[in-house]
Amino acid sequence: MREEKNNQRPILPLDTSTRDVNPTAPPVHVNSTSNVHRGTHLKQRLRDSTKLIAPLIVVYVLISCLQQHYTRFRFDLPVHRPTGICKQEQPLRPSTNVAGKITHALKSDDFAARAAEALGGAVRVSTEVFDGWGLVGSDPRWGNFSLFHTYLEATFPRTHASLSLTKVNTYGLLYEWKGSDDTLAPLLLMAHQDVVPVDPAAYSLWKEPPYSGKLVDGYIWGRGSVDFKSGLIGILLAVETLLEEGWTPKRTIILSFGFDEETSGVQVKAL
Repeated sequence: MREEKNNQRPILPLDTSTRDVNPTAPPVHVNSTSNVHRGTHLKQRLRDSTKLIAPLIVVYVLISCLQQHYTRFRFDLPVHRPTGICKQEQPLRPSTNVAGKITHALKSDDFAARAAEALGGAVRVSTEVFDGWGLVGSDPRWGNFSLFHTYLEATFPRTHASLSLTKVNTYGLLYEWKGSDDTLAPLLLMAHQDVVPVDPAAYSLWKEPPYSGKLVDGYIWGRGSVDFKSGLIGILLAVETLLEEGWTPKRTIILSFGFDEETSGVQVKAL
């Protein structure tokens, strides 16, 4: 009987974990030997993990050291540092500052008054044209353009003295301002002398007479003050001002002024 008792395995307390989940489950006996084996297996896993992680840590440290070394080597290159400051050259100034003088003149009250008077005078010389007029040379009504040419010669004397003028089909004006470099293509500036006619019956509808050229509140009133004697006078006034300052162009400048633009420009095709 004693030998039978010694051969019996000890009975441990019931594992109630299963009964907590399922109260009807039969009691389970836990063998103490299995717990010992579990602890042994856990320690073995930790030792295996340490053997695996240790080489990885060594590799990481090695890579970090190499990266730091080569990065420092890359950016520790010799740097050139200037030993002195570059000499500041004196500003270059042209012998004549034509642009500066003209810019200053354009902002003056005297120039504004001069421009207004030149345009107002051009408006006062009627150069209206009609579709039913005959050809130049056969219809005397074209004669008003001769009066306009006389006005231009008196208003811009330097231009007419310095530029060559060719009259095309009697009343077309072609000015040439010779440049210093013949290899450059010329610059062409164009305008027209004629204006749209005004019906005499509509004169009373105008705030100012259509050919008064009157300056009111900073505006020139009259036919042609916009289309297009303003452009024509502006071109000639610019040339006259440049000539007064002694300026000469590098490329040739051509001025072309027609006289029948408002009637389709048939007679000024030669321009």
